[in-house]
Amino acid sequence: QHPALSPDNTKLYFTSDMPGGYGGSDIYVADIHPDGTLGSPKNLGPVVNTKNTEGTPFINNEATLFFASDGHLGLGMLDIFGTIADEDGVITAVLNLGTPVNSNRDDFSFNMNADGLTGYFSSNRQGGRGDDDIYSYYRVPLLHVKGTVTDAINSKPVSNALITLIDDQGNTIADMITDENGNYSINIDRNKDYKIVATQDKYIEDYRA
Repeated sequence: QHPALSPDNTKLYFTSDMPGGYGGSDIYVADIHPDGTLGSPKNLGPVVNTKNTEGTPFINNEATLFFASDGHLGLGMLDIFGTIADEDGVITAVLNLGTPVNSNRDDFSFNMNADGLTGYFSSNRQGGRGDDDIYSYYRVPLLHVKGTVTDAINSKPVSNALITLIDDQGNTIADMITDENGNYSINIDRNKDYKIVATQDKYIEDYRA
């Protein structure tokens, strides 16, 4: 059950309780050959599948797999998870999507539109109209901040400057080094205040709020 195609239509993901799995139901993938025939199903393995229930796979435009599980650490009952893959496409970890998508009830059948910001999922959380209801979501994107560190006298770019991102509590959130053209970039929460501090051995420390 729960068939889902990869964006390029070369892989079919689905849920099954066939013998040989890890638990109640597991997620499998099968290659779709150019002539339309299917290869042998392969279990996605213990990083995704547990001794409990996994199902409702979905693959977004960036080839990231999302699924529901009550076997991974979550908020209660079925939760929706995303996967993290290495450069070879091998899934190395799963990530609980957290609130408000997940609740202490069943949350499943997650999908995402092509814009990467909107989509739908199902849930039987309190406040619905029945047992399982369909909900829509809008993901507020992170704010992409980029800048260039330059010499105040000759305006030449300063490479290898240390850029430190500090939150309003004085905690260091991230460090990065400017490239050969003095450029840096980072994604931040648009609803929080930050200070960006630039330091380099040859220069006096400077900052922007």
